[in-house]
Amino acid sequence: MIIAGKDRPFLFCLNSLKEFSRLENLTIDETFNSLDKLNLDQTINLIYCCFKYGAKKEGLPVDFSADDVGDWLNEDLNKISEITKLMVSQMPKSKNQKAPRTGA
Repeated sequence: MIIAGKDRPFLFCLNSLKEFSRLENLTIDETFNSLDKLNLDQTINLIYCCFKYGAKKEGLPVDFSADDVGDWLNEDLNKISEITKLMVSQMPKSKNQKAPRTGA
């Protein structure tokens, strides 16, 4: 995803949710039950965790903070909608659940 002029990997996965739970002092159940009710700080922290684990998976340094992510989003608020769609497409799925189809 291009954000703040740089292509940065983004990964919404169990590790990013685990990190978010730790940052927010939530159980995993509380995390899953609150994803549609996050306040602004929590939203930025969750997005930060997704960029963090995207960078880790690609072997890139995590050279940014949650405050940096807030600054990136402030530069282009439309990115929040783009990120939300990306999170839905990357949502961890059970074995019996199919991935959502995206337009081609």
